[in-house]
Amino acid sequence: MAGAISVLLRATVRTAVVLAVLVSTAAAQDAGSAQITGRAIDPSGAPLPGVRITATRDLVRKEATTGNDGGFAISGLAPATYDVRADLPGFETVSIRVPASASGVDNPLTIRMRVGCFASPGLEVIGQFDDAVKAADLVVRVRLDSIENYQRRVDDGYCGPITVFEATIRELVVNRRSQRPGPLRFVMLNTELAEFFRAGNDYIAFLVWHSGTSTYRTYGRSYLVPVRDGKVNLPGSIRESDQPLDKALAVVRALSGQR
Repeated sequence: MAGAISVLLRATVRTAVVLAVLVSTAAAQDAGSAQITGRAIDPSGAPLPGVRITATRDLVRKEATTGNDGGFAISGLAPATYDVRADLPGFETVSIRVPASASGVDNPLTIRMRVGCFASPGLEVIGQFDDAVKAADLVVRVRLDSIENYQRRVDDGYCGPITVFEATIRELVVNRRSQRPGPLRFVMLNTELAEFFRAGNDYIAFLVWHSGTSTYRTYGRSYLVPVRDGKVNLPGSIRESDQPLDKALAVVRALSGQR
């Protein structure tokens, strides 16, 4: 009887040990089998190296940094949902909730990061009129149809107010983008200057194309020049009071290299 009990005890102990090993092995596998992988990119789709990626859940916190290709991997996670945060100086922080699983490699994240906001645009991007003409994608004589002020983000880092002009092209002066005559929409960063312009009046607009927002922009107030009684005052170093419109436009064409 005593021998039978001893054998039973030994069998019970062996079973308990095996179960403990199995449980601890399963727990270890469960704790470290999942991962979160992905890639950080900028608004144009280019990879962003150096982004700090943090995954947190309760008291668990793990980090990784993106490489030159924007890629990252955070391994050794228990299967669960994590709060993932992406940080890079100069860019807005991105926060998302992500389920981590063993198939993380097969389901990579794409984290698109937007440029951080700045409040004050440089209204006069180019100081010299000659340089402004040479850099302009479009110089046109327009009649303003409407002027609207907005407080919103422009998707290139500027988050302040903008003025949106709806206009009709009356004459193409410099046309480096094969712009067609007709309606035209363009933007000026800031709204405080809108009071200088009036719908129904003619202006010479010096515009650059902004691919990030797919719209034209003015350099600033000085480069939306009013036409009054067939005369204009061009800004910058060649300013001359009340130049006849045809003479002023000839100067612009000469500076641009277009005739």
